[in-house]
Amino acid sequence: MNEQDRRAHPRHDLSLRVHWPDGGVEEPAFTENVSEGGLFVQTSRTAAPGERLRLELSFPDLLAPAEVEAEVVRTRSASEEAPAGLAVRVRETDPRSRAILQRIARAVEDRRAPPRERTPYRILLVDDDRLCLEIWQDMIREAEAVLPGGERIFEVSVAVRAQQALDLLMARPIQLLVTDVEMPGMSGAELVAKVRERSPSTRIAVVSSRADGEVGLALRRSGADVCLSKPVRLDQLVGTVRALLAMP
Repeated sequence: MNEQDRRAHPRHDLSLRVHWPDGGVEEPAFTENVSEGGLFVQTSRTAAPGERLRLELSFPDLLAPAEVEAEVVRTRSASEEAPAGLAVRVRETDPRSRAILQRIARAVEDRRAPPRERTPYRILLVDDDRLCLEIWQDMIREAEAVLPGGERIFEVSVAVRAQQALDLLMARPIQLLVTDVEMPGMSGAELVAKVRERSPSTRIAVVSSRADGEVGLALRRSGADVCLSKPVRLDQLVGTVRALLAMP
């Protein structure tokens, strides 16, 4: 993407599926700096500048799966500051793909509320591993730290059992559920299905060591909006929270 695109278009983070030229499919992958002109794909796979990729972009309540043809512009090696990935652009001669990216940006903007109108977002974190819950809570605080003025807009609750989480959700509305899958008693997958049935408006992110392939597909069919692979990186969780809650 060129400098004019960088300046002219707002940036949004989304999850996507990447179809590689060799027939491989990566899901979920994450993006940075989505604009009308292109985006950055977080991935450990490599591709040469000029190579063409087929990207399937989607996000719940924002965009039905839509394919975009993109060209690799540059690569980024992994570092302590950022994961590896590829910068890709959509050619100006491809108006269909550029229109899709434009629709993404507009849809995100339309869902955002002015800061003064915000009420606290209620987030429920579920995992039988208490250390993992503490790490997730720290990540949520990181998400707040980058908001204008450092305002605290999250009310975070935790549960170590799926049934406990369901009881909390029934007692008061929850905007976002982040849950592990493998837990004693009721599993995270069962929790997802029950929450989707009883609270359709709650956004759901599932964390699993088997988030890709058939397991991830089954979880999404049960009602999960996003499936994240363990261990979850800070940028992945923060980006997912902000996107699912339609935050700036």
